Amino acid sequence: MTPVQREVYCLIEEFWKRFGCGPTYRELAQLRRGSLGNIKRVVDRLVALGVVKRVPNMDRSLRPSYMSFKRGEFE
Repeated sequence: MTPVQREVYCLIEEFWKRFGCGPTYRELAQLRRGSLGNIKRVVDRLVALGVVKRVPNMDRSLRPSYMSFKRGEFE
């Protein structure tokens, strides 16, 4: 995992811990002070690596792979 990927992963994890839901791409871009396109590419790579999961066509579904989506709890 690159430093940028690790940073985005940590942002997703911390967002879940703080708010109980996944961040949007726009929120991630604001937190990183980056562009939406770049955030999408980083998240797509994290999904391909298997450390982040998402549900297609569902808002706020980004989550660390070790987290249960239905319960919203850590396993």
